[in-house]
This record gives sequence, C-alpha cells and structure tokens, in this order.
Amino acid sequence: MPRLYLLALIAAAFISGEAQAQARFIAVESGSDQYGGGISFPVTFMAPLRAKVTSESGAPVPGARVVFTVTSLDGTVRLEGGPEFRAVTDSQGIASVGPLRGLAGIGYFNMVANTEPPVPQPAFFILSQNPSQLCLLPATPGPTSISIESVDQIEAENFVRVTAMARVGNLNVAPLQDGHASLFDRDVIIGTSEIVPANAGRAQWDVHLPIGTAILRARVLGGCDRLRSASSPVVRVTRGDTQPKWNHTDMWWKPTESGWGMSLIQHASGQLFVVWFHYADSGSPQWLVIPGGAWTTPTSFTGAIYRTTGPALGGVFDPSRVTVVPIGVATLAFTDADRGTFTWWFDGGSQGTKSITRQPF
Repeated sequence: MPRLYLLALIAAAFISGEAQAQARFIAVESGSDQYGGGISFPVTFMAPLRAKVTSESGAPVPGARVVFTVTSLDGTVRLEGGPEFRAVTDSQGIASVGPLRGLAGIGYFNMVANTEPPVPQPAFFILSQNPSQLCLLPATPGPTSISIESVDQIEAENFVRVTAMARVGNLNVAPLQDGHASLFDRDVIIGTSEIVPANAGRAQWDVHLPIGTAILRARVLGGCDRLRSASSPVVRVTRGDTQPKWNHTDMWWKPTESGWGMSLIQHASGQLFVVWFHYADSGSPQWLVIPGGAWTTPTSFTGAIYRTTGPALGGVFDPSRVTVVPIGVATLAFTDADRGTFTWWFDGGSQGTKSITRQPF
C-alpha cells in the first residue's frame, strides 16, 4: 500500500474518531414530513433527509458517521438500497441521504438517524407513502382534519385507549369514510388504525405508555384524493411510585454559558416545576415552563415543555388572552444533588443536551 494512501487512511480514522468523541446529539435538519405517492411503487421522496450532529456547545461536528434506518410498526416498509443508509457529516455537521425511493409498505413510517457509536437520543424523521390507482384520475386532493377526542386508561397497567375523529375538510365537516390514521408519541409512530365506512371517521389505538411524559398526535395518511393532516398535541403523563433521590430546588445554569438557565422548585410530593429562560433563535429572550411530569428513576425526571402567552400587567387582566401550548418534552437527569444533564425535544424534531449545575450565590 502506498505510504501517502496509508497516511491518508490513518488521518481519516483519527478525524472520524475525534468527531465521534465530540458528538453529543443529533437532530432533524430538514426532509421530515415528506409524502411519496403515485400510481404504483416505486415512489420517490423529493428531498434528501438531512440530520445535524453537534457538540454540547452547539458547534457542528464534521466527520461524524451517521446511520439512517427505516422502521415501521408492521415491518412492511421497504426502501431502495435500504434498510440502512450511511453518511458522514460535512463541515457544517450535516449528514444527508436520498432522495429516497419507496418499494413497498403503505402508511407512515420513521427514518431513525443516529451517530456511530450512538448518542443517547436519536433523530426521528416522519415519512409516509401511499401509491394508488386513484392517482390515474385528475383531481385536486381535498383537505382533511383529525382531532384526538379522548385518552382513557384501560385495565392493563399503563395501557391507554386513544380515540380520534377524522373528517373531510375542517373539524365541522363530514367524517372521513375510509383511510388510515397513525398515532405518534412525539415523532415516533406507536399505533395504526384503519378508518372504515361502518364507523366513519373513527380511529382508535390501544397503546402502552411507559412511565414518563408523552406528547400524542394523530395523523391522517394522505393520498392522491386527500391531503395529510395532524391533530393538535395532547400531553399524557404516566406516573409510578418513584421518588427523587435528592432535593433539587435552586437556580441552575451552565457556568460557561452565562445568560440562560432555569429555576427548579421541588415540592414535598417530589413534583418539579421548572422555568427555563434562554434566548430564541431570533436572539430575543424566551421563557418556557415545565409545570410537572414524572420521575422515571430516582435521578431522572421528564415533563412537557409549554409556551405561554397572555396580557401585559398594566390594565385589567383578561384571562381569556392566556394561552398554554405544549411544544416539547424535557428530561433532567441528575448525577448527584448538584450536577445533571438537561435534554430537550421540540415539536418538529429539533433537540439538544446541556450539562447543568447549581448556580452559586
């Protein structure tokens, strides 16, 4: 083997190993929520899937190895060249595969992206495909809508029955007569349901929710005659009898990143209330709240992140102008009473991880 070629291989291996050591998390950059349609398979997804790998400080990590893997609940989804696709991040920390071509399997599915070796929280892309002979007919796809009507506990431990109603057009129009709907926890598909004329518009799933916080959303599968749609999110917290190991009431921050942090209040019940203050992408200050959740272990807590808006303090307070919208899920994992890791996921696939410690006074 020529000496220069051998040196190049050694240098590439060193750079790749260094990149993997720097990688802390991976997130969806673009390409999620795509639909593949047509008269028959194969179907083509128009945009590549792009995932971004960064360090804890948010700096892009070039040279990291990333694996994209197709997953579907029934295992029928097949992609040309799949089920795994590999890529290496560029100078901006972006790994890209595709555009993809679907060969089989109708419905929603995930493409899961993670580094190699993996970071704790992978990135999930939502894709769907539905080739049909209806695509032969010239038509403008009609709108659909879906809403989650109820989330009810059923007899089996930690199982719930989720019921949704799908409609043609807006929420007050006629029920959808046929089709498929899927249930997601965050961006991960956890159930599928067929909509039939005998029970028009009704979709139902019996699913197991582990201890923790779920953000549930139902989605209608699109086709050549109808558009895809997604419901508003519904938060479901499943609690066990786990109690926290330490008391974490205090102000928390990352000392090397002054300007953002969080206030943790731990009640006698063990429940946490968190106010997370930081800067939005625009640079403006942003306050989000985590008003409760569940301890999954004595050292790990998870809860929904909410964005709130309301009237200014001056004048008469109008409670009708207050809005509370779930936008993500956060996890606080403590290594001891004074140190931990804060991990978040926002609706749409962006996520991150920061080490935190108590703020001294």
